[in-house]
Amino acid sequence: MLQKLAAISAIATASPSSLSVAAVERACELVSELFGAEDAYIIRAGDPLFIRLGSEEDPREYEIKQRGYWIIWKELASREASPTGLFTVSGRLVADPRPCAPGACGTHAATILPGNESNSELLVIRAPFLDGLSSGQCDLLAMLRPILGSLISNFLDSERQARQRKQLGALSEVAAAFSETKDMAHALEAVATALAKASGFDWVNVYLMDEELNAITDRAQNVARYSSTATAQEHSWNRPDPDRDASTIRVARRLART
Repeated sequence: MLQKLAAISAIATASPSSLSVAAVERACELVSELFGAEDAYIIRAGDPLFIRLGSEEDPREYEIKQRGYWIIWKELASREASPTGLFTVSGRLVADPRPCAPGACGTHAATILPGNESNSELLVIRAPFLDGLSSGQCDLLAMLRPILGSLISNFLDSERQARQRKQLGALSEVAAAFSETKDMAHALEAVATALAKASGFDWVNVYLMDEELNAITDRAQNVARYSSTATAQEHSWNRPDPDRDASTIRVARRLART
């Protein structure tokens, strides 16, 4: 047991830049072995679904329904002193929540993992614990909680930092579009392209309005891989259209008011 705990700790304390989904999955394998369980995995809150790290399965087809993971999280979050418990899952539905204590029975044990920016990640262990948890297993789960919390925080931090670097790089392109381009038409196009990269949207349109918000004085669309295709040209927002322009002006006025 000590060797497995040491291996999990080594993964958790590795440099965030070296962490990967495979490392998280290996830690979960070790947890499963420590409990003699069928499976152990990390669930994180996504938008709008709970996501199992390392799984490519449709989240709506997991062993527990999406609402079930929410019920587990809500139940554990209400236990500030010890956000750990057992649950019975049947037909992918969650029932019979119980605090983690010696003798407590259930098919799944779960705990909220403490994080730097979030407490929405869950460790889920499917055993089942039909004969009840032992006192040693309760202690082990309490011991693993901060270790795995640190691992997930480091892993998600590395993801967040990479995302921020990408966003900052894209925003620097927006600044460069203003500083390096003399021609307004080309500047607007460069701004639209930089904003598309920063936001992840396929198409971004930039409009300049007169001070009274009565008319569009200039416009541009980002340059993308398919910009030159006939379909893109046919449906481009980068050319006047009375109905569409009227709608855009209404939106601009509403934005100005709010």
